[in-house]
Amino acid sequence: MAWKMERKDAVDWFCGAIEGGVAYWMNEICTDVSIERNEAFGDDARLDDWEYTQVQFTDEDGKSHKITLEDMVERSTEYLQFLIEQMPFRVQNFVAGENSNADAEDYDCYFQWLAFGEVVYG
Repeated sequence: MAWKMERKDAVDWFCGAIEGGVAYWMNEICTDVSIERNEAFGDDARLDDWEYTQVQFTDEDGKSHKITLEDMVERSTEYLQFLIEQMPFRVQNFVAGENSNADAEDYDCYFQWLAFGEVVYG
């Protein structure tokens, strides 16, 4: 399978996960949550000239996790295979790029899979 998520799509999915998808479980069970992003600077900076770059947290079992924007890109082919086998109804939203109808649940599932190797919370 040669498909790989484009970086611009990973930026959107990472943002969607952080700003909406993972909050319901991360706010309840996680500690030591740290979210990093790069910032836009200068006269030409626009509001959208930043992106989330990394999330670190400790789960309810005391295990530390670190998810990066690069993880979203680099592990996308592996996640697509997981979707094909386990959650085929999510495949289209994952591969559609700009035409995706992905929502907070889609973003959340990918983030959980990156953190835990499976979808744990729904």
